[in-house]
Amino acid sequence: MDTQNTPVHFRLWHRDFWFLALANMVLSMLAYMQIPMLPQQLLAEKLSPLMTGCVMGVFSLGIFALGGFGSYWVQKYRRNRVCLRAIIVMILSVVGMLLLPDIEKIPISEIRNWFSLERVTVLYLILRFVMGATFALAQIVLCSTLVVDICESFQRTEANHSSNWFGRFGLSLGPVVGLFAYKFGADDAMLVASVTLGLIALVLISMIKLPFKAPDDDVKVFTTDRFLLFRGWPLFINLSMLTFIIGLVLSVQCSLQFFVLMMLGFFLALCSERFAFANADLKSEINTALICVITALVLQHVGDESSIHYLVPVFVGFGAGAIGSRFLLFFIKLSNHCQRGTSVSTYILSWEFGLSMGVGAGYVFFHNNPQLMIMVALSLLALALLIYNCFVHPWYIKNKNR
Repeated sequence: MDTQNTPVHFRLWHRDFWFLALANMVLSMLAYMQIPMLPQQLLAEKLSPLMTGCVMGVFSLGIFALGGFGSYWVQKYRRNRVCLRAIIVMILSVVGMLLLPDIEKIPISEIRNWFSLERVTVLYLILRFVMGATFALAQIVLCSTLVVDICESFQRTEANHSSNWFGRFGLSLGPVVGLFAYKFGADDAMLVASVTLGLIALVLISMIKLPFKAPDDDVKVFTTDRFLLFRGWPLFINLSMLTFIIGLVLSVQCSLQFFVLMMLGFFLALCSERFAFANADLKSEINTALICVITALVLQHVGDESSIHYLVPVFVGFGAGAIGSRFLLFFIKLSNHCQRGTSVSTYILSWEFGLSMGVGAGYVFFHNNPQLMIMVALSLLALALLIYNCFVHPWYIKNKNR
């Protein structure tokens, strides 16, 4: 029987690791805060659901924009500074999106009139694209380079696994903070919350001391090293399909209670790894996670109000957490020697690509039609389950290197 044989509990008490793990969580919170909040702002600005979905979905294109330069930058410059600069630009892009509605308050009519709805839409698209590019670069440098650099070789799988769990919790914590600030804060509460999260991430990463490493000879300006693991394309496609479905679900959810209970689902997924799936068959965790998401969608479609409010987010959180955690280990074990960073960055890109595409598609195709979204999501889940069991899992067992 194939078993996980990889420790998944937290044993890394090194101060720098926890600083980086917390920075990853805070940075993820800053990005994921926009999932329920930004579409509300865009629709209030009279953008159509089509353009709202495009603004949310263009994030998925931005994440590929800078990754090819990452290997060059982290060798030419101090790698923590590359991450810091990416976060600074990301903060500025978020601030820009939050301040765009204030254009109407500009007292000079000529300037105010220049910002037509079409031009404002273009600005949203550009800022969201920049946010995706800088967020992905910061995540790649942080999770696939900085975390690896501070750990001994025998700790690196556990370090990647643990730090990514912190980021995964950001998927629920970020919307909680954003919705709480919107509901109970002042008019500029979202702006303050976003800047505060960004500054916390900057401070945490600034506290890490890393020695400067001499760059390799003949460093290429653009390379797929630390960026894309092309041999992992079946895992990339399968994970993108699954996170696409999660994104569809999140596109119709904007309640504080949903994301709080989704956090509970993440916690249950984390506990299940330690106690239920530690020595289980490799297929069991993914299949259980997919069944949980299917159950959530069925309850959303036919369940009563209490099941929708309380069970659906827990099942979605459990499924998303288990899927993300298991696929990360698959990517790591698929990589060859010295490809750990590349495999982790490919996992990050796959997760973010599917998630942001799903959120965008939810507004483009299923705005005000959640029942149709559920039917499409269930069909995609059935297809993803079939692909995983019939192709991806056998292919992974045949091609893994660890």
